[in-house]
Amino acid sequence: MNKLFTLIIFAITFPWLSAQDVIINSKKIPVDQVLFQKFRQVEEYEINVEDIRKKLENITKVGVELQLNLDSKRIILQLFEYDMFKSNAIVKIQTANGIVTRKPSKELRTFRGISSSFSGGNAGMTVAKDFLAVIFNENGQTYYLEQKNRSLDQNLLNQFILYKTSDVLPVKDVLCGADLLNKHKEEHMKDFDGGEIDKRNKSCYEVDLALACDWSYTNFYKSPSNAEAAMVNVANFMQIDWATPLLNEYIYSISDLWISEDQFK
Repeated sequence: MNKLFTLIIFAITFPWLSAQDVIINSKKIPVDQVLFQKFRQVEEYEINVEDIRKKLENITKVGVELQLNLDSKRIILQLFEYDMFKSNAIVKIQTANGIVTRKPSKELRTFRGISSSFSGGNAGMTVAKDFLAVIFNENGQTYYLEQKNRSLDQNLLNQFILYKTSDVLPVKDVLCGADLLNKHKEEHMKDFDGGEIDKRNKSCYEVDLALACDWSYTNFYKSPSNAEAAMVNVANFMQIDWATPLLNEYIYSISDLWISEDQFK
């Protein structure tokens, strides 16, 4: 599976030899001081979400190159679109009048690839109507660009924060899954053959995921479609962010989503 992924990346680099397909411009704005209760360092930007989504709609090729302009930083992302949903995936929405079933949103798209700088690493993006999130690795640091607060009104959907995972302030008695993963690997490394062949040839597994959220989650994101995008984005970034640390390689496929928009059910 690792060899196949490498070949796909190589095969779709040719369209990227030209100018960037999409340029994501931003305007740096003063940071809300409340954010420093959660981050050591954080930046705040304005980005037109729907403008980016509509530009991506006009691109028909598999590979897409994005230029992300963040103040003085210019990040080049070389991505390819991949569908996280199984062909028979369904979305079930619990309403006050019963369960409504539909196919996943066609506007919800997931991408993965690399940050093309010399010190770059894995990268990814999730796009939907009024939704945009980007992850990229630079100099061994993982950066997240995400909307500041989806629970606020529609006029604030274009406000974004940029932060590194290392700048997230720890919360007392709350442990990070990535830290637990690394601790587990160190404690049990003796149980695995550390030979060079095994390091190059991880076992590969396809994992079916069923995602679900309660009414509070749907209410926070203001609609079932926004909640759907947020859950899929978590799965997308989990697959990208966990690509290197895990002892094996996992390909996630979403089979079902369950969303509640009725607080009493």
